[in-house]
Amino acid sequence: MWGKAKARLLLNRQRARLRFSLLPIICLAIQAWLVSGGGSIEENEVLRRTLFPLTYVGLLAFVWFNRWSSSVLVIGIGLAMNFIVIVTNGGLMPVTPEAIARSGLHEKAERAVLSDPLVHSKDVVLRKEDTRLWPISDIIVIENPSNLRIFSPGDVVIGFGLLIVGPLEAAYYYATRNSRAITTSTSGSAESRS
Repeated sequence: MWGKAKARLLLNRQRARLRFSLLPIICLAIQAWLVSGGGSIEENEVLRRTLFPLTYVGLLAFVWFNRWSSSVLVIGIGLAMNFIVIVTNGGLMPVTPEAIARSGLHEKAERAVLSDPLVHSKDVVLRKEDTRLWPISDIIVIENPSNLRIFSPGDVVIGFGLLIVGPLEAAYYYATRNSRAITTSTSGSAESRS
């Protein structure tokens, strides 16, 4: 067991560079474009419901190519959770009218119509009983000054991967890299003395 873990850590150090790093940037840019209105795409619901899941396919491909990274794997778990809910609910993330009302976003709550996508959002308004996989949809409401107040458990996992696992992994990588450099330089200087 320990041998496999040690081998994985060594392999991680050799692959410290992320592959296809432009892929998540492109996918997130498309998502931001869709959320911000996306030109006339707002009216074309079929295209919108197709593009969101496709951006998740791109993000999950990035995870697959960088699966050696613990933080990317954790982020991938959150992305997979969101992707499954989005695909099983017609291409957009379901949110209940109750969650919208609890969020304090009164303007969105007033305009929310069942089965319709929310304006400037990746969400579709569905009742709890009409939502497939409701426990992993947008159910977590956190009051804050931004308009991003409703989250899914997948979003929480993504945040954990970005804010906790990522920095820990980076710190471990740089600490072991520096200790190897010190060991190499002291062993090299010992050899030059003899």
